[in-house]
Amino acid sequence: MDTQQLPQQLTTKAKFQETFIDAISLARAATALAIMDVGENKDSGLIWASEVKWQTVIDHLLRQGQLPLIAYHYDGETGRFEPTTELQGAWVATEELRHIFANPPREAIEEFEQKRRDEAEKMAKQEADRRAAGRYRLREAAEEIARNTGERFGPMLEKLKAAVSAGALVVYEPGRIARYNPKTVRDLYEEARAADLNAWLAKNEPLITFRFPEPSNAPAGSAESATAPGETPEQRQKRRLARFRKLGGDLERAGGDQWRLTGMRGALAALSREEKVAGRARHDVRDVKRELVKAAESDMRDQNGS
Repeated sequence: MDTQQLPQQLTTKAKFQETFIDAISLARAATALAIMDVGENKDSGLIWASEVKWQTVIDHLLRQGQLPLIAYHYDGETGRFEPTTELQGAWVATEELRHIFANPPREAIEEFEQKRRDEAEKMAKQEADRRAAGRYRLREAAEEIARNTGERFGPMLEKLKAAVSAGALVVYEPGRIARYNPKTVRDLYEEARAADLNAWLAKNEPLITFRFPEPSNAPAGSAESATAPGETPEQRQKRRLARFRKLGGDLERAGGDQWRLTGMRGALAALSREEKVAGRARHDVRDVKRELVKAAESDMRDQNGS
């Protein structure tokens, strides 16, 4: 896209439209920069991410007092915008936007990247908590059923959504524990508990033997959740491998001394989160994975009689 020309749909429709062609309202500045950034790409997710990035840049420049703002008057005259408590009515010259696009402040980009890392970490934690609680979005549930049974994913997803609409499958809003009756059932929003999914399978798909692993019922800090007194590293490894498999995960030999995780996505993160909440040592994902491998190797040696 030619960055010399900002889209006219972002300019004012007011009487003096020809005057405003050389500026964009401050409220639309991040949108204009995002359009410069993504060009003709129509991916709404990409556009949104770019707009968030450029809004971070705009906010940084405003805090530093480094963004010249323009005030337009009804007589067509322009002047320096003098901010009060609000920035309503402020404009940014398109030339200034082109300069920002070509030379974004490094500190603002670093701030955006840190925000993105923090958000990714937050989402990963929420995902691990959700899986540890045995809750699945409908698309995820259909994927697990299809992957473990060979049934077709699409029809299974439609059956689950129809069950929710009919009240035959209980669902919840993310992070909530009260039952939810959605007007529109979505693939990746409503969550169903493993127990409810298993009950639905038993009643409606009796030939399907797959069952979702249900979460541990032991509350964090209880005798069942804490490391047993005198638990050896070998016992801990075996316990973790058993729990990992109950969460739907598994390991398989990938050749030589290498092992790879198989089974349900998120099982390792869920196990790591459980171990951390229970206050157990060596609960980091990498430590837990190493212990799972050791337990799997021990199982293989036992099977081979060595």
